[in-house]
Amino acid sequence: MNFVKKTHLIFAIVILFGATDKLYSEPMTYYHILTNHEETPFDEYIYYGIGGPINGTIRTNDFLPVGSHEIWGQMITSRELIFEGDEIEFDNVIEHAPPYPFPERFDYIRDHATIHIPRRRWRNDNGSHMTWIKFRGDQGIDIYQYPAGTPRSDSLFEHTQVPQGMIIYVDGMVEVEGYVTGQVTIYSSGNMYLIDNIQYTGSRERDGWFESEGFPHMLGLVSDKNIIIKDNIPNGKQNGWDHGGINRHSININGSLIALGGSFTFEHQNDDWERYQGPDPDIRGYVHLNGSVAQFRRGYLYRNNHDGTGYGVNYSMDPRLLTIGPPGFGPGEYPDISGRHDRLLLIEGIYTFTNTIVNKLVVPAGVEIRLDGANALTVRDTLIINGTDEEPVTIRELNQNSRAALNVDWGNRAFVEIQHANFSENVEINFEFDTLKVKQSRFEGPVYFEGNIYIDSCQFFDRTYLTSWRSMHVNRSTFGFGMDISGDVRDGELLNNTIVGSRFDGIIVHRFSNLEIKNNIIAFNGVGINNRHFEHPDMAFNCAYGNSEDNWLGCERGQGSISLDPLMEDYQRSEYNLMEDSPCIDAGDPSFPLDPDESRVDIGAYYFDHEPWSIDETPIPENFQISTFPNPFNSSLRVSIINPQPENVEWSMVNINGQIISGGQWSLKQGENDFTLNSLNIDTPGVYFLKFGLNGITKHKKLIYLP
Repeated sequence: MNFVKKTHLIFAIVILFGATDKLYSEPMTYYHILTNHEETPFDEYIYYGIGGPINGTIRTNDFLPVGSHEIWGQMITSRELIFEGDEIEFDNVIEHAPPYPFPERFDYIRDHATIHIPRRRWRNDNGSHMTWIKFRGDQGIDIYQYPAGTPRSDSLFEHTQVPQGMIIYVDGMVEVEGYVTGQVTIYSSGNMYLIDNIQYTGSRERDGWFESEGFPHMLGLVSDKNIIIKDNIPNGKQNGWDHGGINRHSININGSLIALGGSFTFEHQNDDWERYQGPDPDIRGYVHLNGSVAQFRRGYLYRNNHDGTGYGVNYSMDPRLLTIGPPGFGPGEYPDISGRHDRLLLIEGIYTFTNTIVNKLVVPAGVEIRLDGANALTVRDTLIINGTDEEPVTIRELNQNSRAALNVDWGNRAFVEIQHANFSENVEINFEFDTLKVKQSRFEGPVYFEGNIYIDSCQFFDRTYLTSWRSMHVNRSTFGFGMDISGDVRDGELLNNTIVGSRFDGIIVHRFSNLEIKNNIIAFNGVGINNRHFEHPDMAFNCAYGNSEDNWLGCERGQGSISLDPLMEDYQRSEYNLMEDSPCIDAGDPSFPLDPDESRVDIGAYYFDHEPWSIDETPIPENFQISTFPNPFNSSLRVSIINPQPENVEWSMVNINGQIISGGQWSLKQGENDFTLNSLNIDTPGVYFLKFGLNGITKHKKLIYLP
C-alpha cells in the first residue's frame, strides 16, 4: 500500500455525466466512500484500490486518486481523477460534479436524540469523563462513564433495551464496541474510539459479513471530530497479525461511519514524535467494513513507518443504504445544512439551513428552503435562485411565527440573481451586493437591498429599503408597504410600478444624483412621494391619488401626471389590475415602448389588456398575403395585398368595441396590390383592427393609432 506526494497529475480522458440530478438528494450514508478532502495532513494522496477492491460508489469533493483497476462502483469527483502510474480507463465516472455539502455537524440529529449524555467533569479530577457504550446484542445497550485516562469501572450510566430507531448523543468522547441488535445511531461531539469489533448480531464472526436482503439491524456512528480504531489487544496491538487468533487482530465494523470534522483512522501510527512506539513491523490485521465511510479528510489506515504500521482494508458495501439509512439518515431524513461551505448546488427536496455560511449557493426550481434563526443562511459570493412559473422556489422560516433571515454580505464582491421565488413574511432579506437581478418573485417580509439593483415584475408586501450608489432599476413591480430610496443613485429609474396601501409614505427619496420616476401609481398611502433631497427627481406621467397627507411632498408632479382614482380591482386585497374605465389606461409616457397588447403604455405595474370583441375568423389561404405600414400609424396607412387571382375584397377599420370607423371595397388584380388609407375619422389613440372579407372568409390586422 503506497502513499505518494502530489508532484504531477495525469488526468482521465473520460467520462459520463449522466445521472447527476440525484447527487444532492441523497444522505451521506448513501455513498460507500465519501470524502471532502483527499490530501492527508502530510500533503499525501492515498490511492483507492491499492489496499483492496472497492465495490460501492466513491464520491469526493477533491481530486480522486486511483491506484488500481479494482474499483467496481461508480466514481464521482468534483475535480478529476488522478493516477499512480499508468492511466486507467473506467466506464462509470463523473468528473467536475458539484461538491457534496459536507456539514460541520448535525444539529437536527443531535436535537432529536432519544438519549442525551451530557458533558461532565469528574469529581476530584480536572479532566472530562469518557463514555463507553457496549452493545450486548439481544440484551440491549449498556452505557458507562468513567474518568478519562483511568481504568474502566462499573459506573453504569444507563441501560436500554434493543433500540428501534434510537439516536444516542454523547457530548464528549466515546468508546464503542459490541454486537448490535436493532437500529441505532451514536453521535459524539468528541473523538469516537472503536475499541473492539462493532458488528451486527448474526453477521459472520471472522469478518462481519452478512446477507443484506431482509437483514433487520442498522448502525450509524457519527463524530464531530475523528473516528479512531483504538490500538489495543483486540484490535491487533503489538503486531497482532503475527500472533494468530481471531480475537488478537483485525477489526470488524458494520454500519455507516461519519467523521464530520476529521478522519476515519487508527491510533499510534509510529510517527517519530509519538511517545508510544510499536514493534517493527506493526501490522495489526484488516479493517473489515460492511457499510459506508464519510470523512472530512482522508485518514490513514496504513503507514510505511516501522516497516509497515496499521491495517489492510476489506470494504464491502451494504446495498440497503441505497434505499434506507441509520436513524436520522434515511433518504429525506437529513434536512439540515449548517457550517461553512464553498459551494452548494441544491437539486431537489426540502433543505433546512441553520448557522450556515456559503460562498456560492445555487437553488433550482421546486426546492423549498427552511431557515432557522437570524443567522440561518449567509451567502458571501453568489446566490442564484432559478425557479419557474410552474415550480417556484420557496423560502420560509423553519418554525411558524418565528423570524428568520437570509443574508448576502460580501458587498461589492457578491452577485445575486433570483427568479420565480416566494419569500414568506417571517423571512427578512438583508442583501449587500455588487449586482442584484430579481424578477417575478414575491417578498412578504421586510427587504433590505444595497448595491446595483435590477427589479422586474416582483411583489413586495412589507417595507422595502433600496440603497444604491450607482444603478437602480425598478420596473413593473408592486409595493404594498412602500419603499425607501437611499445612497446616491446615479442611474436610477422607477418605471410602471404600483405603490399602494402603505400607512407610511409610498416613496421616500433620501438622496440621489439622477432618478427618473415615471408611469407609477402611488395611491392610498400616508404621503405619496416624499422627496427629502434638495434636488427634484425627473417625474412624469404618474398617478398620485388618495394619499392621506399629501400626494407630492417636496417635489413637482411633472408632465402628464394625474391625481385621479386609478380604479383598480381591489387594492386592499392586493388586486391591482386596472378596471376598464381607469384613467391610467393609455395614459403613460407616449415615448415608452407599447404595452404587450400594442397599445400606448398604461400607468402602473399591470397593463390593461385591450381584448378585442369576439372575432370569428376563418383563415385565409397562405397565398393571400396582407401587410401594413407603418404600425403604429397616424395620418395615413399603406396596405399591400398579394392575391393569386383577380377578385374584390371588402375592408373596414374597427375599434376595440367592434364599431366600424370606416370601410370600403377594393378590386384586386393578380399579384401585388398597393392601397393608401387617408382620412379615417380616427380621433382617439389606441388599438384598432383592419378587417378584410374575401369570398366568405375573414382576416384581421391589429394596428396602433398614435396622433
